[in-house]
Amino acid sequence: MGCDAAPTGQQPTGESAIGSRDHVRATLLRAAVALARSSARQERVQRLLTRPGVRLEASADALQASTSGLQAQLRTSVTAYVQRLHTDGMSPEQTVVQVKRTVQEATSAELDPAEARALMEDVVRWTVDAYYRTSAAD
Repeated sequence: MGCDAAPTGQQPTGESAIGSRDHVRATLLRAAVALARSSARQERVQRLLTRPGVRLEASADALQASTSGLQAQLRTSVTAYVQRLHTDGMSPEQTVVQVKRTVQEATSAELDPAEARALMEDVVRWTVDAYYRTSAAD
């Protein structure tokens, strides 16, 4: 999965451009790694909570901010990919299957089953929303 580096401020072109399967896979992989790291952090936080006088609010806020930013990037990438599939004539059912397959391929080694299920639910919801928003715009 080679990504050509784009000059600063420009989107990559070709298969690594937003709206491409490669872009979605790369974004999903980053999300999966972040989720796995988040789980590890949560375990450490739970251990820290047992210590008296530990203050974790700032750490929790920073984790939430980074997760939210990555989730927004992922949603943008999925939305662009769905719009591309729709424009190419793919049916809603085929689009959902294609996006789910992409999610499974990109995240299978990184996430535990609960994390994978939660991510899949979000991505499927975004897929359906994007597909029908694109249909309404036609």
